Amino acid sequence: MSMPEFATPEALIRKKTILVVDDEPDVVWATTRMLEKAGYTVLSGSTAAEASSLTKMHRPALVLLDVVLPDGDGLEVARQIKLDSDLAGVFVVLLSGIQISPQEQAVGLKSAQADGYVIKPFSNVDFLARIEAFLRIRSVQEALRESEERYRILFTRAVDGIFILSVNGKLVEVNESLARMHGYSTQEMLHMTLKDLDTPETSQLAPERMSRVLAGESLTFEVEHYHKDGHVFPLEVSVSLISSGGESCIQCFQRDITERKQAEEDLKESVEHLRRAIHTTIQVLVLAVETKDPYTAGHQKRTTNLARAMAAEMNLPPEKIEGLRMAGAIHDIGKISIPSEILSKPTELPAIEYSLIKEHARHGYEILKDVESPWPLADIVYQHHERINGSGYPRGLKGEEILIEARILAVADVVEAMASHRPYRPALGMGAALEEIEKNRGILYDPAAVETCLRLIREKGFQLEVDAYPIDKSPLRPGRGRNMPPAVPGQEVPN
Repeated sequence: MSMPEFATPEALIRKKTILVVDDEPDVVWATTRMLEKAGYTVLSGSTAAEASSLTKMHRPALVLLDVVLPDGDGLEVARQIKLDSDLAGVFVVLLSGIQISPQEQAVGLKSAQADGYVIKPFSNVDFLARIEAFLRIRSVQEALRESEERYRILFTRAVDGIFILSVNGKLVEVNESLARMHGYSTQEMLHMTLKDLDTPETSQLAPERMSRVLAGESLTFEVEHYHKDGHVFPLEVSVSLISSGGESCIQCFQRDITERKQAEEDLKESVEHLRRAIHTTIQVLVLAVETKDPYTAGHQKRTTNLARAMAAEMNLPPEKIEGLRMAGAIHDIGKISIPSEILSKPTELPAIEYSLIKEHARHGYEILKDVESPWPLADIVYQHHERINGSGYPRGLKGEEILIEARILAVADVVEAMASHRPYRPALGMGAALEEIEKNRGILYDPAAVETCLRLIREKGFQLEVDAYPIDKSPLRPGRGRNMPPAVPGQEVPN
């Protein structure tokens, strides 16, 4: 079969080329003159041999061929032209000087496999109109042929497996890639049905998918097929309903995704290794905090439990909740750089010492910023003392500039700090803690996080378990302690 030329310059010239073959010189001359005046390129001949050779040499768009030629039958020449795959697209119109009936014309056309009939003599106007009509038909047929040839090239040369499936599941047509993918020859596969390839799990889903496709829906999904040698391999399949030969059938594209699945598994395993390494790192950091200050360690644990519960109640994605859990467990890790005597001081801190305490968020960020992690741990720790109105520290971030995890952690941090005992003051109580976040909802604290925290504690009975950690019974200095609620909105509650 000849390859389609798809509008090359030579093909464009041939679309305007007509070959006239007749043993009457006057007919050839008159016909050539009419066609050339109409803008066509005309070739001519007078014998069956010339008709064959000129057609093969020039592949004209149209051959006007006399039925009776001195060296042969024009009908046979026409038939040979139409049967030659290298001449696909050449239109053949028979010329006859004998008046014959439409029925006789039909018989001649069928015998010669020709495309049309013109009876001589013919007038200029009528003849040119017939020629234009023939060429329009030929143009439509050529476009269809080229489209089919393009599809055939794509079908046969595609890297993906392609097959046509009848509505009863029989493989009607398959390409080499599909056969190779499954370990069969194309001929072997044409004697198979889709059930021969599907695993039991895939077969269970096939009827429902088939119904959706027959209803006109295009689907993409993953399946598993059996290879000829018995092993199972994964495929990505795209399926749609098409019409072929007037009948509905299903066109399927398949891609072997074994390597992709393996890459996904490798990535998943790498992430899991990284996750375990991060867990270990977090545990080491938690131990470091516990060694230096058990009160800070207890605060981190209780804050994390509340923050996780809030995040789950707010329907955060599991990955964000996990990241919040990790960050919460070490959100005060920066305090390991602060002298123990300041952390455990049972009196109100002077300004210089309080400024050192406030540096713990920045120190925590510096400790964590180079730790590889699937979560923004360093940023959550960095931002957990930022406030919605920009009055927080260390950077004065506002609103959406603060990560949602940090906004949740900030609320849980304040509630735990106020509700729990500290070396420098007794617990202020859950009532005071909830009053603080309710009063400053939308000012200091994220409104959604506050609403969630209030609902969890007031309506759903969430408890901090404040007695699960050591309590220092040493006497307190009279007066206001470090963690008393702020006197005015915007004043930070240290914790």
